[in-house]
Amino acid sequence: MKKQNAYFFMLLFVVAMSSFCQLNAQSAPADLTKFYDYYTSGSGYGVKLNYLFKAEVNKAEGGTYSDGDYTWNTGDPLPNPALDGMYNGKPVVKMSNLFEYCSSVTTLDLSKFNTSNVIDMSSMFSRCESLQSVNLSSFNTSNVKFMSAMFFECKKLASLDLSNFNTSKVESMSQMFSGCYYLTTLNLGSFNTSNVESMSQMFSNCIRLTTIDLSSFNTSKVESMSQMFYYCPELTSLDLSNFDTSNVNTMESVFRLCSSLTTLNLSSFNTSNVTDFNQMFSGCTSLSTLDISNFDTSKASTLGWMFYDCKSLTSLDLRHFDTSSVTQIDRMFHGCRRLTLLDLSSFNLSDETTLTGCFASAGKSTDGVPAVGYAKDAAHADRFNDASTYINPGDLVFQVSTGIEGVDASDVKIYSLGSTLMIEGLTRQTITIYSASGTMVYSNVATDATLNIDLATGVTYIVKVGSKSSKIVM
Repeated sequence: MKKQNAYFFMLLFVVAMSSFCQLNAQSAPADLTKFYDYYTSGSGYGVKLNYLFKAEVNKAEGGTYSDGDYTWNTGDPLPNPALDGMYNGKPVVKMSNLFEYCSSVTTLDLSKFNTSNVIDMSSMFSRCESLQSVNLSSFNTSNVKFMSAMFFECKKLASLDLSNFNTSKVESMSQMFSGCYYLTTLNLGSFNTSNVESMSQMFSNCIRLTTIDLSSFNTSKVESMSQMFYYCPELTSLDLSNFDTSNVNTMESVFRLCSSLTTLNLSSFNTSNVTDFNQMFSGCTSLSTLDISNFDTSKASTLGWMFYDCKSLTSLDLRHFDTSSVTQIDRMFHGCRRLTLLDLSSFNLSDETTLTGCFASAGKSTDGVPAVGYAKDAAHADRFNDASTYINPGDLVFQVSTGIEGVDASDVKIYSLGSTLMIEGLTRQTITIYSASGTMVYSNVATDATLNIDLATGVTYIVKVGSKSSKIVM
């Protein structure tokens, strides 16, 4: 009887162990190389999907893949390619391009993934054009340095929960969300970007994005913001008040085609190292006001197309712009058709600086009087008014700026219009005009905000506003 009982319990143990082994075999594949391809990357391994497994993962109608002991079906968690973050005794450090071009997959459950040693996740889901949901709840990104193009052209992805992401070591986020057409909102409030050097095209072509939380962003090491928000046509506002741009060298197209933005607060921007402002605000068709009085353009080489088609702007005060290094301002104000005032009196352009189409379709006449532009001297006024800039003299005409030291040009404007000297923005100041020989030809205390004084053309006059004086050629 005792022998029978011993035999019975041994049989139970064998059955139980057999069941346990079968269950364990189903929890993870015995041979990961049937599912993943591994390659040497530095002191560790990189991993890619085995081409047969990838074909099943990417089946639109749903796939099934088995190594004989372990079976995966669409919707199941993908097997962990890095047990304890390792493979064959070495860390798995690279998952870049892991699912790239899985253009038919709609859902990915990566809840079993161990990413604790991963350094590179660049292009990990790039061009997963049909992907609608992805479970990243298990992701440990504390060692990741590269997230560039991570979700590039995930066109159907409508939401992303990245609240568990640790981005403290990330150096590149360029194109990270570029082409995510269906994303309407992004909460990146948990992101630590203190080591990021590139944010170029980070949100470009997010065509449905309406709100984005960048309040946690530390941009002190960022060098490139090129096309950062390019073609985000549904964005109505951006809070960039925490942005430190002191190391940024290019702002090319950073807000280009953000056609719903009505205002932008860029008061925190330090542009002292920026060389490229090309198309920075191009296509911001709803932008009605823009204060960039803090911009330092001393290193800028190009300002071309900078305000192209900003057709809601009514005035631009760029008196502080340093153009000493600028080589081209082509199409800079093309399409700024509502401008009534454009002060370029600080622009000091070399003979080699190109201005092709700079003022095409720019300026707005009022009651038949063209908008006023200010230049630093007659030579610059002539260049601005030249036909090569495509300027329409019926809409915009450049005159020599007052140049009156101590008198703010936004308060008092003095310019010639044919034989008439125009003085605007007066508040009971004494106006005195002398000929070049010193003969007083006019003196009065302004009682109106605007004075129109007829003078001889081709003559140089000294105009005094209070105690300040300047020369002007009629």
